[in-house]
Amino acid sequence: MKTNLILLAAVLVALLSACNKEKASPEEQAVSSFLADSTTRISQGRYNNIEMGYRFYASRPGRITKIGTRLPEAGTYTVSLWDSDTQIMLAQETVEQTVANGLTLKNINPLAVLPNKKYVISVFYGTEPKAAHVIGSKGPSAMLPFTKGSITVVNAQFLNSRTSVFPLLNYNVVIYGYPELAFVAD
Repeated sequence: MKTNLILLAAVLVALLSACNKEKASPEEQAVSSFLADSTTRISQGRYNNIEMGYRFYASRPGRITKIGTRLPEAGTYTVSLWDSDTQIMLAQETVEQTVANGLTLKNINPLAVLPNKKYVISVFYGTEPKAAHVIGSKGPSAMLPFTKGSITVVNAQFLNSRTSVFPLLNYNVVIYGYPELAFVAD
């Protein structure tokens, strides 16, 4: 009888702990999701000596777990994540994109994201010209800003430079490049 009670207690504890576990939040990729659902125009340009990407914020707390690229050419790219206010680099990864137009994400140490705080993700194009996506609206309405899931992409950011630097200049019509991030809400 005592063995049965211990076994029953163990089963109840296992069931209760399984019921209390929350489902993990899904991983969000704002630009990829937006492009899958939109009628944007995607063209290409060739660029070198430039840092380019976009400024964004999350509507709720969470963390960025991956950064990467989806560019027209396979290659090695430097992807950086920045604090928009301080212009301090928060993470940087060298991403080896092995397939043209293939999304390649690289794990980073999870970075805590505060709601409504602005961040910038960018990709650096070195001295050798490489193809980049130019993502814009097909119609007369503006594409930027847009919100997809918990992420709002505010505007494009860029700066001509021979090294990876904070892309200080902004543009509100198109996104250049196509760096991507993975956000997981808390």
